[in-house]
Amino acid sequence: MRKYETMVIASPNLDEEGINALIEDIKALIEKQGGEITSVDLWGLRRLEYPIKREENGQYAVLNYQSEGNPARELQGALSIREDVLRVKTFLRERE
Repeated sequence: MRKYETMVIASPNLDEEGINALIEDIKALIEKQGGEITSVDLWGLRRLEYPIKREENGQYAVLNYQSEGNPARELQGALSIREDVLRVKTFLRERE
């Protein structure tokens, strides 16, 4: 199994309920591709190094998961069209 880490920077305008709904959508996409979530770490509101989509702050979340396939491509595509997501980055952590 491959282990992945996905960092999402969401709009600073999302409240706690909005962030939780976004995380649940991401979990559903990963599980749909046969992945298993191992941890979710919400970092909260942080200042961005440079503006993204005219925003200077963003809500950070990091999801760690493992999967036999490669859910990163579909995840990237699905999240890149959402207006409440500023940036998505996925890293392959290790292979077993």
